[in-house]
Amino acid sequence: MWIVHGCLLLLCLAASVSRALAQEKKPLSAIPEGFQFVGTWDCEGTFRNNKVHKAVFTGALILGNKWLELSEQDVEPATGYLAKYLIGHDSEQKHLVEFDANNFGAATYSSEEGWQNHVLAMTSPISDAGGPSHL
Repeated sequence: MWIVHGCLLLLCLAASVSRALAQEKKPLSAIPEGFQFVGTWDCEGTFRNNKVHKAVFTGALILGNKWLELSEQDVEPATGYLAKYLIGHDSEQKHLVEFDANNFGAATYSSEEGWQNHVLAMTSPISDAGGPSHL
């Protein structure tokens, strides 16, 4: 009797694991649920050195609403900084990627966790020079 129950339990467990493995993990979304990036808004904050940073951002959903496009123009400091950010899901790597192109350079970032509580933490690979990997 115990052998029959053990076999049934093992069979049920195997079926559960098979179903779980058969279901594909849902791709990470470039846009957090319930939040819209479409439009233009002002952003104010400080840099690490506590100097004021003010910028104007414009956001749009592109490529079938799968990618988030953000444009930034800094107001303060008035360095003329302009940037274009593209954030989307890399189906091959299974994480979010960000392409950062600006008038001073370019870089790439990624996030394996995606949006968590309306916060997206992106990381960059470390280059041979010890800083972020730039294109």
